[in-house]
Amino acid sequence: MKPQIVLYVALLPGALLVAAPADAVIMAAMNLGEQRSYSWTASVTDDARTYEIAGKTARAGYTWVRLPMVEQIARRLGRAAEPDIEALFNGPENCVIRTDGQWVRVEDLPRRHPDWVEQNSWLSGHRSMILHHPGPGMGIGFNDPLDPFGNDPFASLLLLPPLPPEEEDRPYSNAQFALSHPHDELAVIVSSHATMNVRGKRAEGLLTDLGAQLLLVREGQDEIEPIVAAGRYELTVEDGVVTRYNLWLEGLLYVDRKRVHVRQSSQTTISGLGSTVVDVPADARRLLDGRRLLAGLEIRR
Repeated sequence: MKPQIVLYVALLPGALLVAAPADAVIMAAMNLGEQRSYSWTASVTDDARTYEIAGKTARAGYTWVRLPMVEQIARRLGRAAEPDIEALFNGPENCVIRTDGQWVRVEDLPRRHPDWVEQNSWLSGHRSMILHHPGPGMGIGFNDPLDPFGNDPFASLLLLPPLPPEEEDRPYSNAQFALSHPHDELAVIVSSHATMNVRGKRAEGLLTDLGAQLLLVREGQDEIEPIVAAGRYELTVEDGVVTRYNLWLEGLLYVDRKRVHVRQSSQTTISGLGSTVVDVPADARRLLDGRRLLAGLEIRR
């Protein structure tokens, strides 16, 4: 799907000022991936927590991100787990994280740290941070300050049947430890939108079920399986590039063999186009490049 969109954009060089409004927006979204480097920040709210993501990426391949701590990583770090994860990626699955002042590969961490006690973990407190939970089948209805469409933008988009009580026992946070570049998210939006309305520098519309599923569940999240999803987006274009976008997503997922109803909104802002510098310490670079070298040898075999 993405290669088709890239080819389509390539057939329209320099056409931003004369293209149809929707075509111009598609080109502006794809133009972000052509930048030498950029930074971004994202604020995300779901039924269980509100968190921030910050990132820097360069076309050379390295990406730095600060993500919220998730239980799958905290369980392996034990008491060393902090509220945020600082990570460096060189590819979607080639990554290192910073812990105790040094960079380590996630697969080199213990499967479960000896001092991890789940019921006493600070992370468990996030599960009870309920903003507003209207109940299954009600759509996204929490009072979201990021939502320019009103307090209930999904009431008519995705009506789900009530879940069994054992599957609705606590609000679910969809925070995931995974790399998700804004230019990749924008590629999903413009290749999977169901509608697009353009007004000046802003475009808004609805996502297909496939597009919403791809945005709800990141690459490499094998323990999460999307069942059905819906979404709405809003893009802002400046100087031929999308520099800000909002997403409202809702879906039904299988997580650890249980169904969960997830709702989240996010606001992402792009900055530092072409001027962002990704600092990769020497020890982190050795780990990342060593993994890439081994992966290349395996492919050649």
